[in-house]
Amino acid sequence: MMYKINSKKKGFTLIELLVVVAIISLLSSVVMASLNSARAAARDVHRRTSLKQVATALELYYNTNNSYPITTTWFGPLSMHNKIYVQPSGPLGWIPDLAPTYIAQLPTELKSLGEDTGYYYNSNGTDFKLLNFQTVEKCPVLPSDSMYDPHRNPSTAPGWGELIPCTFAIYTPGAAGW
Repeated sequence: MMYKINSKKKGFTLIELLVVVAIISLLSSVVMASLNSARAAARDVHRRTSLKQVATALELYYNTNNSYPITTTWFGPLSMHNKIYVQPSGPLGWIPDLAPTYIAQLPTELKSLGEDTGYYYNSNGTDFKLLNFQTVEKCPVLPSDSMYDPHRNPSTAPGWGELIPCTFAIYTPGAAGW
C-alpha cells in the first residue's frame, strides 16, 4: 500500500500576513481618529459646563453683594497682559472672592492650545463677561449657539479665518461688546 505524501505545508503566506497587518493598521488608525475626536468633543462639553457653573456662582455672588466681583482688566489663571499666575480661589483668585464661598474652585484649562488661551473674566460690577478664550476644539461656534461671542469667533472676526481657535462666552447684555 502506498501513501500519498502532501508536500505542501499548511499555513499563511507572507503576502497574506502583510495584507492582514495592513487591514488591522488601517482599522486601528480609524478608531484612534474617532477616539481623538470624541475626546475633543468631551473637553468642549467640560468647558461649557465649567462656564455655566462659574456663571451660576457669579449670580449667587451678585444676589448676596448687589454687584459682580470687579476686575480692572481681563483676568484669568494666567493673566494675558502681565503673565502673572492667579490662584483658583480666594481674594487673589482669577475671579476675586468667588471661590470657595460660591463655587468650590475656579476652573483651569484642560488643554492649552497656545499662549493666552484659557478662562478669562472681566467685570465693572454691573456687568460681566466670562470667556473660555481660544480653546474650543470643535469650530465654528455658530451665532445660534448660546455661548457664541461675536467679538472672538473666526466666523465674524475679519482676517482671522479658521486658524484661530474658537471661544465660548457667557456675559450680561451690557458686556456683549467687550
